[in-house]
Amino acid sequence: MVGDEIGLTVYARGDAERFAALFAQCAPAIQAFAYRRTGDWWVAEDVTAQTFLQAWQAWPRYEERGASARAWIMRIAVGVLVDHARRRRREADLLTALSLVRGSNGEMARTVDEEAARMLDHTHIGMALAALPTKPRRAMWLRYGADQAISDVAVRIGRSPGATKQLLHRTLATLRAEVTAATNREASHEQ
Repeated sequence: MVGDEIGLTVYARGDAERFAALFAQCAPAIQAFAYRRTGDWWVAEDVTAQTFLQAWQAWPRYEERGASARAWIMRIAVGVLVDHARRRRREADLLTALSLVRGSNGEMARTVDEEAARMLDHTHIGMALAALPTKPRRAMWLRYGADQAISDVAVRIGRSPGATKQLLHRTLATLRAEVTAATNREASHEQ
């Protein structure tokens, strides 16, 4: 297998077998890079898989512009890591908005009971979100899931920014009440 950067680019262009050679040579480095950024091997594996999926989809459009195929793959990996970090931040923002984050500094639950309670909270949140009417659910997703500004959410749902803020405020209150009631029902069933 060709090991130099220029040879790698030339060797890797073309069909699936050549892409497989690029994968074999670059995947360990991408996974190690993702692990150093996330500290989680499972996430690093997902990032590596997503990176090579995007690279495979873009492969017919790949053009050498002075950078090697390895550099091109690394740029894709950085984009996948950025997307992953944004998704995690949006998830944390939603939980914070619902005031349901456990622990003083957002730490992961440390005991089996705490982890089970956290998972139950997520289940309750998901069920409460699914039960919302379409417009409030969409507004919540756009604001907290897609991290859009209130003005952008307002345009997308056909309301003024003030009405959108009010809708989000009321929806959060409704979700808090629903999740709290569901949690209390669970607690009363356990006794």
